[in-house]
Parts: sequence; structure tokens; C-alpha cells
Amino acid sequence: MESDRAIPLIETALEYFRSEKILPPTLVQIEKLVWVVLRLAERRVTALLTRRLTIGQKQQLDGLLMSEQRRGGRSRLSWLRQAPGEASPKSVTKIVERIFAMRDLELPPLPTELHQNRLLQLARKCAKYEAAPLQRMAAPRRYSLLIAYLHELSQDLTLPSRLINLIVSWQICSGVGKESKTNIFASMPKSSMLILVF
Repeated sequence: MESDRAIPLIETALEYFRSEKILPPTLVQIEKLVWVVLRLAERRVTALLTRRLTIGQKQQLDGLLMSEQRRGGRSRLSWLRQAPGEASPKSVTKIVERIFAMRDLELPPLPTELHQNRLLQLARKCAKYEAAPLQRMAAPRRYSLLIAYLHELSQDLTLPSRLINLIVSWQICSGVGKESKTNIFASMPKSSMLILVF
């Protein structure tokens, strides 16, 4: 299902009745029917996103929402959401750490049956929530939102990290001779160099 909005579904239902020359029910009845369809569709989307999750992966997703003393009482989810910052080797390292943290979750691939627009809607919904409201949600709903969001966040982080790494590399190389450039790249951390091949 592409969208969770009721109005397009109501319009589609009315168009169907017109095309089939069927006398439509009242608008109130159509609205009730659409809300039932939306609830069923939401359950199906949630089931598709969470069906391959292991118990360990669910525990890891819940762990993202726990506050941690070493992060000043913030959750790992808040840490993952941090803006990349200015182009610098330190920024690249921080982004790489977050990308690897998400890869360590080893989340299942997104189901191909789900429309990309629907996944984006779920990811944007999750982005509006802090950790505490997510913790209070029913587990299947919470996991489906986090899966969609983390996949989207992983893609969002990869592009800035590549750009920052290229900018930093250019800044380093612009002030040195050809002989020194090889030595600089050879001494760069492997985690930073990996971004160049993402």
C-alpha cells in the first residue's frame, strides 16, 4: 500500500462505484470502510517489516531507545541521529562509527512488496519521535517504524560521509606535494578509507 492517507482511498472508492455504475453507500459508510482498510493495511505493513526479526534483533532495537550514562543520558538512537557537522577527519570518523553501529544490527532487508513511498512515510514518522514515546508503543509498531527509519538513516549517512571524506582528502592534499600525498592516504584510518568505496 502506497499511502496511509484516507482521502485518496475515499476518492478511489467513489471512482470505482462510478465506473461500475454502482449506487455508492453514504459518505459516512465509505469513511468507515476506508478506516477498516487502513487498519488492516497497517497491520500487514507491520507484519511484513517485522516477520524476519530475531529475538536478538528486537532486543538490539529496544536497546537503541535506552538512555546511556556514557552518552550523557541520551539514547543510542539520539546518537545515531546527530548531524554530521563540518567537514573534518573527526566528522568522518563519527559518521563511520554510526554507519558501522547500524550495520552491526544486521537488520533484515526491506520487503520488496512494500512501496517506497510507504517506507518513507514510516521513516519520517519515526524521525518525529524521541526514544521515550517509541518505548511506549506496541512492540510490532515500534519495530516497524525503527526498521524503516534505520534503513533510511543509513542511506542518508553514507552520502554525507562520502562527500566529507572527499572534501577532507582534497583539503589535505591541496597543501602537499605529490610524494607526500601517497603517505597521507596510507596513514589514514581504514574506516575512513572504506567510505571511498561505499
